[in-house]
Amino acid sequence: MSDSYALVLADMRSMTGSFEREHTSYVAIKPKLSPPTAATGDGHLDATLQTVMETLRLMQDEMADTIDAHAKGLRKAADSYERHDVNAHGLFDDLMEH
Repeated sequence: MSDSYALVLADMRSMTGSFEREHTSYVAIKPKLSPPTAATGDGHLDATLQTVMETLRLMQDEMADTIDAHAKGLRKAADSYERHDVNAHGLFDDLMEH
């Protein structure tokens, strides 16, 4: 394994670990980002606030899933990179595959 090959592999492993840690951190703070919706005394405003909060929760779930997908994609690409000769096209395909 050449030095540049080992360096790229180490960087990919490092990025994978970063995405995995950030996914775990993001999932842990999600409840703090979505506090219960307060009642305002106005039924229409309460319904609007509830809809907004539900939308934010869905977006947070999507963000967590996206971070996790990137972590898994990086891990798969790094594993592939380690198993095979340097193949930029194949590596790109692995990174872009979901």
